[in-house]
Amino acid sequence: MAKKAKASASGDAIDSWHLSGNFANFMSRIVNRMNAQLLEVLRPHKLTNAHYRIAQLLYDEGVLTVGELARRVVIPQPVLSRVLTQMETRELVVRRANAKDSRFKEVVLTEHGRAAYRKIWPRARQILNDALEDLNPTERKLLLGLLERLDIATAP
Repeated sequence: MAKKAKASASGDAIDSWHLSGNFANFMSRIVNRMNAQLLEVLRPHKLTNAHYRIAQLLYDEGVLTVGELARRVVIPQPVLSRVLTQMETRELVVRRANAKDSRFKEVVLTEHGRAAYRKIWPRARQILNDALEDLNPTERKLLLGLLERLDIATAP
């Protein structure tokens, strides 16, 4: 259980972590801005940010089970199921039985899905590059390392 903030000299019960010192606030703002920029790239292709994130993971990983995909994109399985149905309708992905255990469904990008991802990736990459342009290579590496540690620390 989280501890209550101590009252400050002015009697406030909220400390500096409330907003200006709250890294989650900054991360949320950054991600929301970048997602808005990405959505502008995706709209002409009739794709959403969720479609893109799924395609990105599958492009890099090849095949993932539905459960693995849900954990990696942080989407509840019922919502992911609807998103995958949309993607199947657009012939971007295929769900199939796992060869080793038919209780599990695997998801794989179709060639059409791979081509769509390759078409979008350069513009998506530019959004990332633009966000990092004020950081030198050492700072970029440090930032990525810190974010990886936070990802691990906050994983269920």
